[in-house]
Amino acid sequence: LMCTDTLVCWAWPLPPRDTPPESLQELERQSLFQYLCPIAGYTRESPSFHHLVAALVELSNEERKDFLHFVTAKRGLDPGGLPTMKVQIAKPMHVSSPLPAARSCNNTLFLPESKSTAEVKANLILASSLESCANTQGMSDHIFQ
Repeated sequence: LMCTDTLVCWAWPLPPRDTPPESLQELERQSLFQYLCPIAGYTRESPSFHHLVAALVELSNEERKDFLHFVTAKRGLDPGGLPTMKVQIAKPMHVSSPLPAARSCNNTLFLPESKSTAEVKANLILASSLESCANTQGMSDHIFQ
């Protein structure tokens, strides 16, 4: 996966197009750690935050677009990349589902604690697909109700 105008690349600043895939994944991981904002119960040291970062790096390009739409109501990054998106990661106040929820009005992902990267990835993909199927903004605000 190379970072181009049509692909979602988490790395910022954008690396050269000929960056080897292993190096690109590490640059993306570093950017996600730097620019995602853990709040309300999460820190950069939280295991679930680490699982989220690893899951986001593993997502396909379409899954990345679905994730961005789920959390920000946009299917791509702003021109300034990940730093300008100010995506916040918070623990949900009421956990009645393993699925994450989101508030696209303030770019916040409510991420239940998880035991693995695979669990986070599967739940993100499912929650994002439920949002896409509903085709209604704000549906993610109701996942936990």
